[in-house]
Amino acid sequence: MICITNKKNGTQKLIQILFLLTILIYSCFSNQPKNYGKVDAKLFLSDLVQQPLVVAFGGSEGGNIYAHEEAKEVRELFLKNGFALLSIGYFNSLNSPAQIDRISISAIYDTIKAIANHPKIDKDRIVLLGSSRGGELVLNIGSRYNDFDAIVAIVAPSLNLPSRFGWNSTSSWTYNDKEIPYVHASNNSIKKLKYNFYDGILEIIKENEVMDVGKIEIEKIKCPILFISAKKDEVGLLL
Repeated sequence: MICITNKKNGTQKLIQILFLLTILIYSCFSNQPKNYGKVDAKLFLSDLVQQPLVVAFGGSEGGNIYAHEEAKEVRELFLKNGFALLSIGYFNSLNSPAQIDRISISAIYDTIKAIANHPKIDKDRIVLLGSSRGGELVLNIGSRYNDFDAIVAIVAPSLNLPSRFGWNSTSSWTYNDKEIPYVHASNNSIKKLKYNFYDGILEIIKENEVMDVGKIEIEKIKCPILFISAKKDEVGLLL
């Protein structure tokens, strides 16, 4: 029995498959995430005429957490002491991107400066506060913009982490629409991450210390920084 293959049809199908794969790969690496450059912001004001502003960012839990009812006690503490509080949801909130994937710190900065023009806010006294990934974010903002008065970074990484570990990872942050350099995870560190997150993170740090890639340039920050860490923290890449 002789099988005759239509080479022309086979070649056309192969070309179609390669074309579709090219589109898929290009879209994965080139397209901006949905809601790129959008954030959710909510301002809480005290009774003072000219109020210093605290801009608060949550961590990897996402959402606009400082605007939630669960954070009411924290908000009121700031307000009672004469501070205005601006809660910003930069991912996994109503209008922001779904993941920490190429979050625009330029858009966040523009949002802060626009809201700081409120007549009850002293725009010359602005503090950034962030925990975990939010700490990573405020350090990145402060290293690129020098018009903030203080930064509070709680269990913040010393490195820029990727949007995801493994294939198709991108930067977590962009500045002027360009990805900020971030640490890459080798196959060895990814294996460790699956079984023990702490060991995997330590492996990534070890690998990237050699390559000197993805470090947050805190030496460029001009304002005072308060670092807060947990005594037995086993996850944060503490500075």
